[in-house]
Amino acid sequence: MLMPWNKTKLITDSSSMEIARVTEILKQNSIEYECVTKKNESTLGNLIHGSMGASVGGGGAFTYSQSAGPITYVYHVFVSKKNLELAKNLID
Repeated sequence: MLMPWNKTKLITDSSSMEIARVTEILKQNSIEYECVTKKNESTLGNLIHGSMGASVGGGGAFTYSQSAGPITYVYHVFVSKKNLELAKNLID
């Protein structure tokens, strides 16, 4: 199990396809990893965009989704510090 004191960030990317490629390589080589997914917008930003969408064009659900824009995610993959160099070489 990766603990905060023995893990380090291998890669950060917004492409789920790239993260899938990297994690598959890590699995095939029996390298333990942790993937953390975060929204690329703050909670305050979500509230502001949500309230703007609700007041534009009648406030229906369809209007909300268009005005708020696409939700994007950022993916962080962590590995143990001892496996960092090996993992970097494998994913290049």
